[in-house]
Amino acid sequence: MQELDTSTLTATYACTILALVLIFVRLGLRYHRKEGMRVDDVWMGISLVPLIVRLGVVHVVLAYGTNNIDRKASPVEHMSEAEIRQRTTGSKMILAARIFYAGFVWCMKVCILGFYERLTARSKPYGLLVNITYVAVFLTYVAVILSTLLECRPFPVYWQITPDPGHCVQAVAQLVTMGSFNIFTDMVLILIPLPLVIKSGLPAMRKLQLFLLFSVGMFVVCITVIRMPVIIGDKSVQKARTLWASIECLAACIVANAPVLNSLLRRKAKKPSCDNYNLSVNSRRRRMPVTGQDSVGSLTRNDGSDELDSVIETRTEVTQKIDINPLESCNRSKGTRSPWRGDFLGTEIWTERDKYGFPTWPPPTLARGHKG
Repeated sequence: MQELDTSTLTATYACTILALVLIFVRLGLRYHRKEGMRVDDVWMGISLVPLIVRLGVVHVVLAYGTNNIDRKASPVEHMSEAEIRQRTTGSKMILAARIFYAGFVWCMKVCILGFYERLTARSKPYGLLVNITYVAVFLTYVAVILSTLLECRPFPVYWQITPDPGHCVQAVAQLVTMGSFNIFTDMVLILIPLPLVIKSGLPAMRKLQLFLLFSVGMFVVCITVIRMPVIIGDKSVQKARTLWASIECLAACIVANAPVLNSLLRRKAKKPSCDNYNLSVNSRRRRMPVTGQDSVGSLTRNDGSDELDSVIETRTEVTQKIDINPLESCNRSKGTRSPWRGDFLGTEIWTERDKYGFPTWPPPTLARGHKG
């Protein structure tokens, strides 16, 4: 009989539980602040279905085993009828596990795209780029599902125990297809926001920090690059595939949730209006001389006391109240190439400044339209 691989099962449960904690904390914070669910939050909620279902299916697979075995070490002739039935069931369930695994990882990609929609406010050319990436994500997911279901012909070979079903049950083509498209889409998601950082006008060190923050997705790429040759070298042993897939699910969940969780945890409940923010910044300019930069690269002014106030409030209440929702309160047109502001992981990004070199909010063109 198939022995339960407790180490792989424990790792799978641990990765899944950590991913569930991240998702529930994010959705709980959003609900607690009574902000309403954004598109990426909805997709994060949808991702709970494939994540939880995959956990149950994988438990069955690890307990029952599959038909992907070393037939010299485990001859079919020595198997009981009960073990053959179990391995047949496990072989069927592994197809579902692969589909739900891909479903969860691709849900994380859609969540990141939803985050980018709010970050860029779909301004040109980012709106078109985001739309194209949505299509690419959909098409690559369809390709992964087809590679999962079409590698063995006829279809019942997927769970055939005897005679030997052949090498198709190792699902190498599915592994390479999913890994390649996973790397491709992750690299696109990493590259989309980088032009925003270049145009932000931040100091070079802050830009470097933002480049690193936006490149967190490289962690998932590295996992995919490592796991493919390792799994193929192990002849696609199921416990190795399950372990690496669980690690990748957790990594993808961290990448998709980190920026939003950071913003939700830092931001206070009440959001300032555009006009109030401009008034606050302008009043500070009049009454306080510029003294330099604080530890995070923000311009500072001194009001005569020993305490420095930050004009570009990268770590204080104004920026943390705005969860990458640029110009939402100013009724921005989707078709404009207008400037924007946003906060990513506690860092303010601006694309327009006034004649004194200070960031403007709202930008002059939008401020005139708003007053009119």
